[in-house]
Amino acid sequence: MWGCGRRVTAECACPRKIRLSLTAFQDGGPIVCAKCNAAFLPEDVDRDTYPHPTFGPTCSHGDDQADTTPADDPEDPMVFYDPTGAKYGIPTYPFKFAPDGYATRRQLHAKNLRPGGQSVAAQLMWRKGKRVAYLYRIDLALPKRTATAAQLAALDKANRAKRTCPDCGHLQPYIIPRRTGACLDCDASGGAA
Repeated sequence: MWGCGRRVTAECACPRKIRLSLTAFQDGGPIVCAKCNAAFLPEDVDRDTYPHPTFGPTCSHGDDQADTTPADDPEDPMVFYDPTGAKYGIPTYPFKFAPDGYATRRQLHAKNLRPGGQSVAAQLMWRKGKRVAYLYRIDLALPKRTATAAQLAALDKANRAKRTCPDCGHLQPYIIPRRTGACLDCDASGGAA
């Protein structure tokens, strides 16, 4: 009926085309285009008369059809769109939908900034709400602190102590393992007894 033999050629509203086996096409639910959120249908089916649901809020075809995505569907990233904070307590946005002027700690660090004591201004949520990233206002962020010469000297002294073997006294390029209490050379030569 569709396609040639046991293969089906289907297209979406973009139109993008896919070709797959008849069994794979008939097995399970509809195959949906990620670009236009329209179902892939065989070429000989009239899309306007075929009864099929729309699959997302950005669907550009069939404006008269109702969106069948539930409002609280955790798979829909826009579930986490709460700019007022009424649902989640603070302004919440889906992943990659943060407004300008906000940044995570890592993004602030890349700009040589730090939160500077400010509280969390907003958050990003994704993966059914299991993943959260906190956002801070960039205009309230402060420059990163630089270590003083005394702090750098103290860190160097502590790191040298961690890399000096208590048995042979040599400075190693690695931290001495705590389980052996000696460098790898000393441990291999006589510490295994």
